[in-house]
Amino acid sequence: MYNFWPNHWWNRKEVKSIKLNGQMLLLEDPRVEYNKTSFPTIKLPKFWPIAVFREHSTFLFRVQLLNPSRGLKIIFSDKATFDEKTNQTAFVVHVVDLKRVELGVYYGGRAHPEQANRKDSSFKAGNAYEFFISVSKSFYGIRLNGENLFENYANSMPFCDIKFVRVEGDAVLLEEPERHGPPPEKHNFLQY
Repeated sequence: MYNFWPNHWWNRKEVKSIKLNGQMLLLEDPRVEYNKTSFPTIKLPKFWPIAVFREHSTFLFRVQLLNPSRGLKIIFSDKATFDEKTNQTAFVVHVVDLKRVELGVYYGGRAHPEQANRKDSSFKAGNAYEFFISVSKSFYGIRLNGENLFENYANSMPFCDIKFVRVEGDAVLLEEPERHGPPPEKHNFLQY
C-alpha cells in the first residue's frame, strides 16, 4: 500500500474519511487520536550544511505558509547566505505572492534566466505544503505535494559546488528537513 504522506504527518483539516480495502481483520474500530503536544517552530531564516548534494540525493521540506508578503525561498548554494548579485552557485525555489513557484539558477558569476522556470499555482496562507527535491545525473526533480513542478529541470548547474541549503521567508518550518544522500562509494583497490 502506498501512502502519499509519511507516517505521523497529515493535515487533519483536509482528511474527511479513510477507506480500507483488502482482506483483513480489524481487531478494533478505527479511530483518530489527536496529538495534544505542540512542537517548537523552527525560526527562519535557517541554513544547514550539506555534504551529500550529489546524484541520488533527496531533500524533503514541510512548511506552513503564513503571509504572502515575503513568500518562501528554498536556496541550495555554495555559501550559507545568498545574494543574487555576488559570484555564487545556487538554485532557488521561490513561492511568490502565494500565486506561483519560480526556479532561479545562478552560477559562473551570473543568473541564468534561460534556465529559470515558473509555474502558476495556488497557495493559501496557513496551509501546509511539502517540497521534495531529488538530484539525478541529468535533472533535478522538484515536487510540490507530489506534483512535478518543472518536468524534471535539466541539470546544467555544477551541483558539486553546493554546500548549504537555506530556508527563508514568511513561513513556519514544521520539522527539520529530511536530507538523504547516496551510500558512500566503494572503491575496489587491486592488491598485488
